[in-house]
Amino acid sequence: AARTDHRMWLGLRRYGANLMAETVGLALPLMAVALLAALPLPLPGVLGSLLRSSRGRAGSIFPNAGPLYVPGLRAVTVAYLAYTIGFQYMANLPIEKELYLGVAARFWMQSDVAS
Repeated sequence: AARTDHRMWLGLRRYGANLMAETVGLALPLMAVALLAALPLPLPGVLGSLLRSSRGRAGSIFPNAGPLYVPGLRAVTVAYLAYTIGFQYMANLPIEKELYLGVAARFWMQSDVAS
């Protein structure tokens, strides 16, 4: 099991590096904004008052939700994390070798669609 755990973390690191290389460094900042949009949290301070929208007013489903909240994005975020981490955990390819790394990289494209 320790070998599988090692490969999972190695696979996640390689996936992250591949994602950053393919998206020219835009993936992680955009994913951070999407993660904020997936949570119904109000934005603090002046930024919250400047960006207040009708979603944050009384009578809405989430009266304290911030202006970036997107209701269906939480399910997409959970599916993305479950697929990416689950695939890396169950993959039994020795990705230390370049051939198998290429095979695993083909499955990473499915995670890239959700990201």
